[in-house]
Amino acid sequence: MHKKEKRIQIIADDRERNSNVIQMLKDTEEVIVHIERLSIGDYCADNLLVFERKTLKDFASSIIDGRLFGQMTRLAKSTFKGLMILEGTGTDLAEIGVRREAMQGHLLQYL
Repeated sequence: MHKKEKRIQIIADDRERNSNVIQMLKDTEEVIVHIERLSIGDYCADNLLVFERKTLKDFASSIIDGRLFGQMTRLAKSTFKGLMILEGTGTDLAEIGVRREAMQGHLLQYL
């Protein structure tokens, strides 16, 4: 990388320490990672974008226990552009016990 090129600054929420994402980001030459407590989201990129990262199981749980609405409301009201990353497969959906249509309906609600 040339010295003039700007490196991407990522703030990772300290509650994400157990995820492999932080190490993958640290291994990327173009990225500088800081770990601290974020009030919204799991990752903040260049003070512009906030990412909420969820497994399908956590997404389903947050629908059931009502956390999702609050999280998405805080994300929408923030000064950052918000994005949600969902991780999982169709097999994960079968194990969760929440119908795919219910999860899709909640996703569409926040578009």
